[in-house]
Amino acid sequence: MTAYLPAYYPHLPSPAATDFSSPQDRSMLRGVLERVRRSRSSSTVVSDVDEASRSLQLLHIAHTAVLNPTHSQLIDQHLASVHQAGRRSSVLDVGCGTGTWAINLANTQPYADVIGVDWDWSWFTPSQSVHGNLDFQTIDVSAALPFHPSYFDLIHVKCLLPSLPGYAGLIERLAACLRPGGMLILVESEVGYSSDQPMSPSMRTWNACIREAMAGKGIDSGLATDLVGFIGSRGVFSSAVYHHTATIRGASGGQGDVESLACAGRLHPDLIAVILDRQLAELVRFGYGHTELWPHKEAVRHELSHPYSPVRQRIFAAYATKVGP
Repeated sequence: MTAYLPAYYPHLPSPAATDFSSPQDRSMLRGVLERVRRSRSSSTVVSDVDEASRSLQLLHIAHTAVLNPTHSQLIDQHLASVHQAGRRSSVLDVGCGTGTWAINLANTQPYADVIGVDWDWSWFTPSQSVHGNLDFQTIDVSAALPFHPSYFDLIHVKCLLPSLPGYAGLIERLAACLRPGGMLILVESEVGYSSDQPMSPSMRTWNACIREAMAGKGIDSGLATDLVGFIGSRGVFSSAVYHHTATIRGASGGQGDVESLACAGRLHPDLIAVILDRQLAELVRFGYGHTELWPHKEAVRHELSHPYSPVRQRIFAAYATKVGP
């Protein structure tokens, strides 16, 4: 980071020092802290919620590993340009989930005021804000956003597409909140899995079910593969959109623990199993039969966990600069 951001800007104001500002947000945080306290003090098996939160954290680590160093360098360079102009930067993390990205950015960028927003805090993992420059807010992103126009210098959106039917509308509302010259970052996972070789019947069935379930919710599953075209169609961003495609695979040879493999951009078989179980639950809620899907899920799990499997999941990232009003 030192190559992109000088260590000290004496002319910049101090941080806003706000954390969970509204009574609603503070009540939400108390509930999250109580859940964490119970899970840590209990000798029972970790709850499904805590397991899901842990899996999301590990996925974030894996995604960051395969997107870096480019991902972090682009963010650092953009924020450094704002700070060198003599002011603090404003950053918005939309659908912050566990809060990991927002917390890490706030702790490594003392002159960035970071706001993380979400509508469901089930997966949130509390952590310390060392500079007092971090705030979390509960916001329904499907409605009008409570931010001033042209307010943020950087807006980060990650893995919202599979759960948000109004994705295109949200991006348009976020664009209005972005300053001219500000950066919009979209990071989305491929829907399902892909391979350069013929895929097994179970893998094809699993992919088809996921895409049909998304279509049933009004979500365009193909949008992730064309983030550049999608951003260009908004009409307010530079045509020079930087884009990056990375690949997530299973563990090579099954070596290493869950976290060390995630840091290497690979998924441990145990993490693959958790991800597929969550997908199965979503598909059953959509209307598929559990009994019919279970054999396909197990076949997909074995295939993804095989050390020499050609199957992977692609991660697409796009970095766009706003040029319009």
